[in-house]
Amino acid sequence: MGDLTLVGDVSTEGGPLLLADWSAVGGWTGTDGDDYDRLCRRFDDGEPDAIQVDEPGVRALAWDVPTGTTEVWRVGPNSIALCRVWLEQTAQDGRELAGLPFSQTTRLGSLSVVSGWLAVFWATATGDDVVSKSPTDGQELDLVVGGDGLIVSLEPGDYECVADEVAASSGSARRCLVRLVV
Repeated sequence: MGDLTLVGDVSTEGGPLLLADWSAVGGWTGTDGDDYDRLCRRFDDGEPDAIQVDEPGVRALAWDVPTGTTEVWRVGPNSIALCRVWLEQTAQDGRELAGLPFSQTTRLGSLSVVSGWLAVFWATATGDDVVSKSPTDGQELDLVVGGDGLIVSLEPGDYECVADEVAASSGSARRCLVRLVV
């Protein structure tokens, strides 16, 4: 997949991540309101891998990622890979797993990046906390717990999100590829 750059990582204590244009999450109430509970019920109803969120003040893709830390890799000029990795003891990070070709993918949904900034954060947080920060590429956010948000620079445009699972000598990963639709 070319040159890989680790942008940062996002931690959760369970529950989905939201992926959205930085300017499109201000209305998300997380656990301060009922948005997080309603989202979790939607996941419980059908056990999907992802859910499109389109509500007043919020346009996002919620990805149901297993508890732990998800690495975010820049895998091309207009794409990133989110990788929830389970590493062998000899591996330092998920570079090998992030760099494997995406195959046998499942479509998760789509999102639009208008501001040039993608916010990736644990859905328990509020969108107000995310937009209160001035965005910079690779900016880690401490919203509910340490390191549970990340801002990533992406060219404005429409993006598709697909997922797969991979294994290699360094471990295994559940991945989400966010790539510009050309």
